[in-house]
Amino acid sequence: MKKPTATETFRKKHYGRCRICGRVGKFTKEHVPPQSALNSGAFVVTKPETKKGQNRIAKVSTESSGGMVYFTLCERCNNKTGRQFGADYVELIRLIETHACPSNVNQDVLLEFRDLHPLRIIKQVISMFLSTSKPTSFIDYDFVSSPGKSKKDLEGISIEFPAKDEQRRMYEDLGNYRLDTPTSV
Repeated sequence: MKKPTATETFRKKHYGRCRICGRVGKFTKEHVPPQSALNSGAFVVTKPETKKGQNRIAKVSTESSGGMVYFTLCERCNNKTGRQFGADYVELIRLIETHACPSNVNQDVLLEFRDLHPLRIIKQVISMFLSTSKPTSFIDYDFVSSPGKSKKDLEGISIEFPAKDEQRRMYEDLGNYRLDTPTSV
């Protein structure tokens, strides 16, 4: 079966349960991170493959669809996220971008933050996390590593994932926090 082009994917209508508010309806195109936060060009997609005792990258492809997008949020949550939290997040990324250069590697860099609202930035990060994952994303994980690392490479490192019901509750709590807390801080 031929993989649909990015244009075909964007034109298709997507429906489901919004990952933030939980309502069922039509999804809108969500850039993650926001398009103006350096997410407007090509990106690399890697698909991990786990075989007994080893992790490796199974497939790498380059996509050029005007940035990385997801169809996981309803129009209301997508618009609210961008309007309320996106601008501060984009401003932070642009500030960091000017200092993220090879000449600053292993150097101390002083960044001056003015008129940024940390809570809005945190809520944007939570929104992106919710948009790109689901309550079951970490169920049945017993091992996490970076590609190319074996269990032996990471001996002594232990990550305990909460039980399935606890993961679902935590995910819902993040969505409620994202929707309910004030953003003026």
